[in-house]
Amino acid sequence: TEVVARRRHVKIGQIGEVAILSPEDLAVLYLVSSLDRGVKDLVKAKDIVAYSKARGDFNEEYFLRKSEENKVKHLALTLLSKM
Repeated sequence: TEVVARRRHVKIGQIGEVAILSPEDLAVLYLVSSLDRGVKDLVKAKDIVAYSKARGDFNEEYFLRKSEENKVKHLALTLLSKM
């Protein structure tokens, strides 16, 4: 039940609605979309990471693993180094 309570739904253009289970997943989603959409989505990813870290609700190891799976680890490392 805890996972369901934390689930967020994000509507993505032509894809539809996607369930996001964690702030790390949402930040990775924005990193991936920034490859096409640019800086605006990088800023969103940065804001999500900053807010989640401030709340103590962010797992860097999981974030980096998911970033690597989605071929955006270089962006994730840069983002984390600026915080």
